[in-house]
Amino acid sequence: MLIVSSYLLYTTLFEFHEKCSFCIMSTLLSASLFILALSAGGWQKLRQQLLTVTMVVILLLLGLLGLYTLGNISRSATEINYTITSSSSEANMALAEHLEKLEVKMYDAFWCDHCNQQKEMFGQGAWSQINYIECWDTMAPKLTPSHF
Repeated sequence: MLIVSSYLLYTTLFEFHEKCSFCIMSTLLSASLFILALSAGGWQKLRQQLLTVTMVVILLLLGLLGLYTLGNISRSATEINYTITSSSSEANMALAEHLEKLEVKMYDAFWCDHCNQQKEMFGQGAWSQINYIECWDTMAPKLTPSHF
């Protein structure tokens, strides 16, 4: 409990640059409970369980580190090239022309599977008429690892 609370406090203070009184209080209470548990149970029990606790802590930290680094993976539009392979039907072409007349914009991210499915549904011809705005180009500089 102390380790997770400490990690969350670290993330709040150093990643988000925010001060959260509840997070600080939680970490202090967790540390107090840890110290009370050590003093009440004595050091004998601690020695017996030290290996188990150490292994659990190491696995927990590795898991949290893995999750954190997955959030830091950055991609650019040039790294993932998605090409539309389907052809457009008459209905899709008519829909694309209608959307173009209405000046409808499609906001899309190149890495989004759902967006790529929509591109496939439109097909090559109809998609070329869609007013397309790449979200990643405008949002990527503002994102932090917590957004992933």
